[in-house]
This record gives sequence, C-alpha cells and structure tokens, in this order.
Amino acid sequence: MGIRLYDGVWVRLEGVEQPARAFRDKANPGIFHIDSFDYDVDGRAVRANPDAPPILELFNLETAKAAGLDMRSFG
Repeated sequence: MGIRLYDGVWVRLEGVEQPARAFRDKANPGIFHIDSFDYDVDGRAVRANPDAPPILELFNLETAKAAGLDMRSFG
C-alpha cells in the first residue's frame, strides 16, 4: 500500500519521536518538506536527501485528533 503526501498532513517518521507536518515546496509542488527532510508526493526521499527516514504513518483526521495534533488551517 502506497502513500500520497498532501500539504499539511501529519506523519510519523522512523526514528523520530514526535509527529511532523508535511509542507509542499512553493517553488516545486512535487516536493514536500518534513522536518529537515525532503520527499516526493509518494513519500520517497528525494535524491538530494537520501538519508531521510522512511514515513511510517500518515495521520487521518481521526488519528490526528486522538494524538492531540493541531488540525487548524495554516497559511
């Protein structure tokens, strides 16, 4: 089962304790920034960032709320 990143989704990265949010790159909409790592829309680390940890989980609305994550809009 694959994943598809979207702007603002909360994710869990392997080896990173706290969930992180994905933000679409303004100059290249096919790239997402999560913490200090870059991923493509399918959640794969980009070539320039090969040591990025795998994405273990995408939070949906229900699991994000249960984890106490901020679901407000951002801008």
